[in-house]
Amino acid sequence: KRLKVTVTQEDIDKGQARCETCPIARAIQRALAPHPSTVYVRGRSADVIDPVNGHCTYALSKPAQRFIRRFDNLGREAVKPATFVLTDPWS
Repeated sequence: KRLKVTVTQEDIDKGQARCETCPIARAIQRALAPHPSTVYVRGRSADVIDPVNGHCTYALSKPAQRFIRRFDNLGREAVKPATFVLTDPWS
């Protein structure tokens, strides 16, 4: 299972250095619309809980992991909009 997400400048501007409101979490929520999803992005993975598909874990690509570290440690000015492909680590 793969999920392509695009982090926009709005995600970066409104994102916070928190696992459920970071720019990648915002992008995942938008990619899974219209289903309301709870998303937790941590280090190497993203956990998604939604009423239709239940719980799913996606592995974050190395570029996505670097994006998170830069955003968390250096701030929103250190990252740019980007597209990432997340994968199911058990498929």
